[in-house]
Amino acid sequence: MADIDRVLEAEQVIQDISSKLRRMKNAAELLDNAQTKVEAVIKASNEIITRTGEFVKEGTEIVKRIGDYDIQSDMSHLLEIGNSMLKSTQNIEKQISEFKNFTSSAFESVQQNLSKVEEKSRLIDEK
Repeated sequence: MADIDRVLEAEQVIQDISSKLRRMKNAAELLDNAQTKVEAVIKASNEIITRTGEFVKEGTEIVKRIGDYDIQSDMSHLLEIGNSMLKSTQNIEKQISEFKNFTSSAFESVQQNLSKVEEKSRLIDEK
């Protein structure tokens, strides 16, 4: 009976070892799955870091271009154009006024000359 007890005891030890090996195998599988997930997270994190770096670089370039844009210079240039246009408009108004005066004067002169011609023509007709 001692042998049977030893066999039963050995079988119990084998079952305990088998149970522990199964738990170790399950733990190893969990660790392997965790390792796979960690590697995926690391890969995604690296991608995020790379793209964030690109975003920051492009954003910095945009901010630099905005900072380099000289609004005051453009405003000064537009004001110069506006003032030039105003002067041209005033010059055109002056020329129109001078032309109006010239045409009025010419019209009066033509009327006076026409009146003189009519008067002379009437005097000639009377003789």
